[in-house]
Amino acid sequence: MKLIGKNSVSKYFSYFFLVLFLFIAFHFIYEIIGFSILYYKYKTGSNILSEFFLLGNDVGWAKNEYTNPIKDVLKFKIYYPFTEQNLLTGIHNKSFIINSLISSSYFTVFSFVCYKITEALSKDYIFNLKTIDWFKKLAWLSILFVPIQIINWFFNLNLKMSASLLYISFIFLSLGIILFFIIAFFKKGYELQSENDLTI
Repeated sequence: MKLIGKNSVSKYFSYFFLVLFLFIAFHFIYEIIGFSILYYKYKTGSNILSEFFLLGNDVGWAKNEYTNPIKDVLKFKIYYPFTEQNLLTGIHNKSFIINSLISSSYFTVFSFVCYKITEALSKDYIFNLKTIDWFKKLAWLSILFVPIQIINWFFNLNLKMSASLLYISFIFLSLGIILFFIIAFFKKGYELQSENDLTI
């Protein structure tokens, strides 16, 4: 089976990324709804939807090295709709919520762009402006995630410089740079394809 083009592996990858995007997008939207309800509960003391969105000092979260030394820390737990399956648990504060939403929004957009790229690669003519444009979006998305993550790391989470931050930054910068090489290759392919079409 072909890797790219019509009826190729890229077509099946596009289905995979579409399903992945829908799955992550559902989580992202549900997180926003969950945090909104938890904020409302925090401000008003309401017990609205308490079977799905828990807020309190004890939400059934086992004590660990992060929460054990802190007395009366406010925690939250979000369950999947109409289930007892845990979606997200954490400490209810601005830093945790912002960090969670940054990660979820990035991976939602990332999976959607990957879907659009693999969909474009499953067409008859893969060297086209649409494919190049989606590759550019993915490259800039990867590069822009680095300063966002650095700002989040130092100013939101108030963490010190660590190997984890350097590792994450290196991975996403490298991905962005590699994608710009791929873009240059696709631009050259598009030029040659356009010249060939003109000669025919």
